[in-house]
Amino acid sequence: MKNITKTLLLLIFLGIISCKKELDRLPVSTTDIDAFYKTSNDAEVALLGAYNRVLGSDFNTSLMLFNDVSSDDERGYQFGSTLDGRTDLTKFNSDFGNGMWPTAYNALANINLLLEKVPAIPDNAFLLANRKQQIIGEAKFLRAYVYWHLVHLYGGVPIVLSFPKNANVSDNSTPRSTVDETFAQILLDLKDAEAVLPSDYNVINAVPSENLKNSKGRVTKWAAKMLMCRLYLDKKDYTNAAAKSKEIIDANLFKLSDDPIRDNNYQRLFQGPQNTEESILEVQNIQNEIDQGGFVYLHLGAYPPPFGVTEDLYLNAYTVNGNDSIDIRRAYNIGPANGPYYSLKYRKFFGDPDPDNYIIFRYAETLMIYAEAQNELLGPNATSLNYLNQIKARAKGVLDNKTYPGPLPLILPPSTDLMRTEIRNEKRREFALEGIRWYDLLRYGPDVALEAIRKSTGNSLTDPNKLILPIPQREVEVSGIAQNPGY
Repeated sequence: MKNITKTLLLLIFLGIISCKKELDRLPVSTTDIDAFYKTSNDAEVALLGAYNRVLGSDFNTSLMLFNDVSSDDERGYQFGSTLDGRTDLTKFNSDFGNGMWPTAYNALANINLLLEKVPAIPDNAFLLANRKQQIIGEAKFLRAYVYWHLVHLYGGVPIVLSFPKNANVSDNSTPRSTVDETFAQILLDLKDAEAVLPSDYNVINAVPSENLKNSKGRVTKWAAKMLMCRLYLDKKDYTNAAAKSKEIIDANLFKLSDDPIRDNNYQRLFQGPQNTEESILEVQNIQNEIDQGGFVYLHLGAYPPPFGVTEDLYLNAYTVNGNDSIDIRRAYNIGPANGPYYSLKYRKFFGDPDPDNYIIFRYAETLMIYAEAQNELLGPNATSLNYLNQIKARAKGVLDNKTYPGPLPLILPPSTDLMRTEIRNEKRREFALEGIRWYDLLRYGPDVALEAIRKSTGNSLTDPNKLILPIPQREVEVSGIAQNPGY
């Protein structure tokens, strides 16, 4: 992404997630660090740097593609790069995944430094009441978000909560934690963040559109609750998953995007207007500040394309009683081709001067989480069915002059197992190519994940150890971290 040349004041006010290179660099000496963290402006600059490292293209958006290619929704067709090879998990070795590990821990170093230094800045240095605590809350969410990805990618990882003491590796070595310990740290940070984060970042007398971008582009308490919901599902803590998702539902601040004037409300989510009433956290991409290329190129820029949508997703997931002309989401998400199918969702993510935002959390997922948790707790129930049918009802409209009537409402299944299957299938259809399918497969269990991969890619993977990445070999050699089994 190109450097963003907007003024710092505008960045702070709007909460835009930028790629300004000056924000990427940590102070390199104790003198620089001590001189920097003095004012509220210093704290805001450091926070924007943390946002950029976590939600920018090097980490978060790379993971979106990485996770889809890992799942049964997408695959690589031109092998050679590490991302392409992710399709065939049987070929993994300990050199794979080297890039994601240092990117994550560099981001954590930035965040940890902020969390060490900002508390010492006097409260009266901040013009807005509680702003210092909000900054700390935003940073703790970002740290939790990084660890949430790491634990899914690598299993239990070293939990680093302080800035490096010096350049000596042995002085900064941290033992590896278990998955449960990593989950516990994520939850601790999220609870701290939830307690101090605001519901929105609206400023009195500000232009409404600016308040909207600010509240959707920065972490709020609702984003913290959403990540807690995902974590509770990972832990199979359905009681807390249901309770936390219900808090978001009962707030009545979000709803499924539904504009009676438009033919296709699903399309409205991703191609404008941005920051809809469904969005809970949305990365703000700035007009004319995005490099050409990116996702569209990866699917259409060469033949065969480097990446394509699996036949299983295109031919099977959206078909209703053999009819593939019902669900508008397939027509919007996937393009057919003479060869590999290709992704259309976020079609202007990198490849357009007026780019699409990327939605991290949206309200439809809140409804799906509540429906899933309640089904596990109570079995098939009217509330879960209602939320599921609300999402299905939106899968209709007109696209490219063709009418899609949408799937029929679901009738309450007679068992928890059948309802679970319906919920899982509906979630795949709704969130296809948004980067969350892989983590869902992992929490469904290794047998489900392995079967999904074999069905969609045809490879012969049977080793559940290959469902997580190897620790980069350099980390094993330098830090003495135990390698994951199977590598």
